[in-house]
Amino acid sequence: MEEDFEILSRGVEQLEDAGISHQAEQLKYMRAALEHLSVPVHVIHGDMDDFAPIEMAERLVKETRTRRPIRFERIRGLKHFFNDGPVEPLLACLESGITKTEPMRQRLRMPRLGWLAGA
Repeated sequence: MEEDFEILSRGVEQLEDAGISHQAEQLKYMRAALEHLSVPVHVIHGDMDDFAPIEMAERLVKETRTRRPIRFERIRGLKHFFNDGPVEPLLACLESGITKTEPMRQRLRMPRLGWLAGA
């Protein structure tokens, strides 16, 4: 998990170094980072984002070959920073990315104490 974070961090640093005006160039750095991750990725993008074109994010997800699945979610009415759009669809999308697991059911047994058998 730490290795995945480092890989993604390096990709983000390279994106920042490239500068926001070169978004098309940034895709190669992000793609390289995503290809090395060993965890599932959930990409959330608002359709009202005027900062990063949604088409670029869709293309990135579609064209990137990864070890684990990439899930792309388009949220209607959401802008780039997620702070001024509809809350309910965003929360539902975030919650859908959380893996639900069944609680562990173990049958607990008391150990047999052989020395008590003779008493």
